Amino acid sequence: MKKRIVAWLLIMTMVLGLAGCGAASAGSTAGSEGGSTAQEGSAAKTITLYPYNAGLQSGPVTGWLGDYLLEKGIILEVIPYSEEKTQAMLASGSLPDIVVFNSATNAKAALEAGMLLPLDDYQDQLPHVMENDILKAGLDYAREYYGTEDGELSILPFGVGKNTLYAAADTDRYAIKLNYQLYEQIGAPEFEKLEDVIPILKEMQQAYPQNEEGMNVYAMNLFSDFDTTHFFNMMSIYSILGYHWNYLPYGIEYEIETGTPYSIFREDSVYRRGARFMYELNQQGLLDPDSLTQERATADSQGHCTHL
Repeated sequence: MKKRIVAWLLIMTMVLGLAGCGAASAGSTAGSEGGSTAQEGSAAKTITLYPYNAGLQSGPVTGWLGDYLLEKGIILEVIPYSEEKTQAMLASGSLPDIVVFNSATNAKAALEAGMLLPLDDYQDQLPHVMENDILKAGLDYAREYYGTEDGELSILPFGVGKNTLYAAADTDRYAIKLNYQLYEQIGAPEFEKLEDVIPILKEMQQAYPQNEEGMNVYAMNLFSDFDTTHFFNMMSIYSILGYHWNYLPYGIEYEIETGTPYSIFREDSVYRRGARFMYELNQQGLLDPDSLTQERATADSQGHCTHL
């Protein structure tokens, strides 16, 4: 029997991003691809997540995110991705519950095989998506070009915009995220711009300098292996401020709202602002001191993936 799933095209889901840094435990996912099953001794349902960039962590999501999901009756099981595995799943007619496709070809193959849920039938359960004005153009596009023959929505797109220069509808990495319980503990101070979060993060760090394992807590971790043709870790700041990073290797930043390119070397460039922001984080002891040398694949195991 073919399994019908929720599909995302070229998107990194918020859940995985939070799980991917010190939340997912390494382990086998054998038996998890068959569907939603209750964990022994628990009424919670296991939901399997198969994102195209889950190459580092796998197994059930644990930590505070795992606890939060469990409160909602969910156990999230992350399945590591490979193209070979994807093709085998498509050939067998059985997919995990949620799939983040790495290509339109694979997504359309699953759609044509009747393996995806008709999302228009679940509009009332997806108000944060279906009623979001920012996403409307992207959903209409997905219905027309990646929908069923009747124009029904089955695949959620990554973002909205021309070609690859779009405003990312993604709150996984490209957003300011705070530990809300800790944020509330210090009085939930308001902030209006990027730089305003620095003293807030410092106060949070002073209230919670180490985690339960005795590891130092930082506001930001950077990874040296991300930096190839340009300072890759600047991407998050660019997206927060409404710019795209596609042309950074050429010294150009692209303002999405106006469609205007600028030099990263101009006095008021986003690049300079982002560099000053990270410099100040470092001056305040909020940037992981091992950022220059650590790599993403090893940072978690070495205790460098603990955030405020």
